[in-house]
Order: sequence, then structure tokens, then C-alpha cells
Amino acid sequence: AASAGSALSVLADGLPMSIILATQVAELDFVVLQDSPIASMADLKGKKIGMSPAGSATAAIASAILIKNYGMKDSDFQAVPGNDPRVAQFLVQKDIDAAALRTVTLALLPEVKLKKLSSYRDEWKKITGKDAPPILGVGLMRNVWMKDNPADAAKVVAGMRDAYEAGKTDKAGVAKALMAAGNIPEPEAKAYAALWDGIYTVSMEPADIESFKAEFEIFKSIGVVKGTLPATALVSGPYEGSKSIK
Repeated sequence: AASAGSALSVLADGLPMSIILATQVAELDFVVLQDSPIASMADLKGKKIGMSPAGSATAAIASAILIKNYGMKDSDFQAVPGNDPRVAQFLVQKDIDAAALRTVTLALLPEVKLKKLSSYRDEWKKITGKDAPPILGVGLMRNVWMKDNPADAAKVVAGMRDAYEAGKTDKAGVAKALMAAGNIPEPEAKAYAALWDGIYTVSMEPADIESFKAEFEIFKSIGVVKGTLPATALVSGPYEGSKSIK
């Protein structure tokens, strides 16, 4: 598993690996405080926007949305970096005008009155013209191993799909596992588990491949990645092979 930005970058550099799955979706919303005069995404021009640190996929997607969908330049908004809890704190303290926050973070802030301007998912559809969401996490495999072990590659994907489906049907089990393995407080673990279906995915459909290609070109246009994505970088064979494994 790897972040989409890092994976696309190393594949463009010629690393002999391939992306075989989309595994995590960028499930974030653009929000402002409820009493903010900002009413739409276009109103973010000239504003301070809290988001993940520069170089992260989530920050790259936020910048791409503002630039591609709202005609802004980098100089038209000020990105204020930080992890989600810090960015949320900045927003509450009115140190920033708006924030791009994960839905799981927003679920932990029920006492904060917020106004949603848009979501990464909806804005990404405008950029790509496709229904597939922006992808944060990917499954990577070494090409040599995949070629030598095609049946095992499909089994790996089937195992990941089973784990994903188990999480969808047993939210309480997910929360317990998070609390035990990650030492995560119960409210946070339950909020995370409740959003499992939207955050994670195990897919490599044609729409996902198109989303990866679009993501690479968009990241390239704003300087996050360089070069060309090889035709061999996106492989659906293990995913397709997994469909016959019950």
C-alpha cells in the first residue's frame, strides 16, 4: 500500500512496479464556520485555507480543484498547512477562513457549527467528467512477482476485498480493532468505522484507471509529479482475476 502521489511519482521515474488497486478515497469537505460570509467555493479567492501540508495528495487535490474549477492561481489563495486536528483548531479560532477536512474529522466536531461548501468527490467529478472519486491510497505490486505469480496476485486482491467487505458489515468490530491496535479513543474509532464504506475501496474498474490518469496529469500540471506515466503503470489483471475468487 502507498499514497497515490508517491506511487505515481515513482512509477513515472521508472520503478518496475504497477498500481493494481485503488484502496483509499479522498473523502474530504471544504467547510467554513456557519456565520462566515463565504457562501461558495468561488468566494475562497484571496482567502486563507487550511489543508494538509504541501506535497501531500490531499493538498495537491485541493489546489487542483481551486485552480481547475474556479480559475484561481496559486497566488489567489493562501494554503495554511497542518494535520486535521490542527486545521480544525485554526478554523474554530478564526485564524483561517476555510478548511479542507476529512469527513471522519468533521464527524468528531458535532459541537462546531460548520457550513459545507463542497466535497472533494463532487469537485473531482467536475475536473474529470467521470464518476470515480479522487484516490489517496493505492495497492502496488512488483511487476516481476506479478508476472511469475498471477494467481497469487489475484488472491491478494480477493483477500483485500474480503477485509473491506467485512469492515462494511461489522462496524462495531472495526471500531474495536482500531481501539485495540491503534490506541484510538472510542468516539474517534466509532466515527471512523461509520465512514468505512466511503473512505476505503478495493477497485480497479475502467473509471478508476481514468481517475488515476487524470490525477497524474493534474498533479503534473501543479508540479507535484514530473515525467510521463508509463502505459504499464496501471494494471487491472489481478483485480479482474479476483472477481472469480469467492
